Amino acid sequence: MDLTEWLTGFAGAAPIEWLGTIAGFICVALYIRRSIWAWPVGLFQVILYVYIFWQAKLYSDMGLNVIYIFLQIYGWWAWLQYQDQQAELVVELGVGWQYGLWILTALVGAFVMGWLLTHTDASLPYAD
Repeated sequence: MDLTEWLTGFAGAAPIEWLGTIAGFICVALYIRRSIWAWPVGLFQVILYVYIFWQAKLYSDMGLNVIYIFLQIYGWWAWLQYQDQQAELVVELGVGWQYGLWILTALVGAFVMGWLLTHTDASLPYAD
């Protein structure tokens, strides 16, 4: 049994899926180390997943990864603009009504996307 057969047989994943998964782990490790190399590795990963989800007809996941492509490019650009990567990151909590609004927006958006995808050849319109 060669490597491709073994990878495909393991959890039903194709080699390209394994490549995307490994790139994702490497990307996270590079982010933890605050390495600028996290951005190109992350970009490679999301491009792979656009293709993977397109092949699987999981169009919502594909669209999300298209958004991630732009976020990777923006993050890479912003990283290059900001010189003090060791500065402390400040995270602030939102207010209760903001969380409620985001939950409502996510639920309505998920329903609308699911309904729209029922009019395509999507594999799992609502679950996707």
